[in-house]
Amino acid sequence: MNSTLIVARREFRSNFDSPIGYVVIALSLLGVGAFFFRDYWTINRATIYPLFTWLPWAFTFFVIPAITMRLFSEEKRTGTIELLITMPVRDREVVLGKYLATLALVGVLLALTLTYPLLIGRLGNLDPYPIAAGYLGMLMHASAGIAIGLFFSSVTENQIIAFMLTAVVLLGLFSIDYLGAAVGGTLGDIFAFVSFQRRLAPFGRGLIDLRHVVYFLSVTVFFLMLTTRQLESRKWK
Repeated sequence: MNSTLIVARREFRSNFDSPIGYVVIALSLLGVGAFFFRDYWTINRATIYPLFTWLPWAFTFFVIPAITMRLFSEEKRTGTIELLITMPVRDREVVLGKYLATLALVGVLLALTLTYPLLIGRLGNLDPYPIAAGYLGMLMHASAGIAIGLFFSSVTENQIIAFMLTAVVLLGLFSIDYLGAAVGGTLGDIFAFVSFQRRLAPFGRGLIDLRHVVYFLSVTVFFLMLTTRQLESRKWK
């Protein structure tokens, strides 16, 4: 665990040693804020629901692909991955450390969005429970997305390819519910089952269903294991 935390601290600091962390946070807040206030004045009542409508799309198209694309791709391109995996640290500790650091970065972004409910709370009464549930849902969504991004970053040394693969897969998992509704039947039920959007929607309404929490955590664990196996395979090449 100590090695995991060392990797996590190193990786978290690196996000702010370069412009990537600042740029991702600034652009995300700017984009989500623009859509949030556009919808808020249309709804004309004190609600934070537009935040949990637009944040998932920002995470899918930009935030998660951008902060995960370099995690292993950059190290593979520069050759430092060989040094990293030969150090007295296990592959799963490297993967978990990078995952925790990236999740912490998302936590910083989510913490900054708390300015929205604080501001709206001054204009009307807000129920804190749906807000807490919405933020939990975003953490679950980010957790699964980061694990997926980690995996694609580990299979290529090209950051752009890692970005695109992560964005395409996340978009597919998020929007597949629309295809399920069109197809119907058993196949439609399968699409609905794996849909991130279907799983995330109840959180935005203030409902916490443990089945959805378990689903996101299962996706997270599955892709973290795939990433670990991908790193281990390099030792046998």
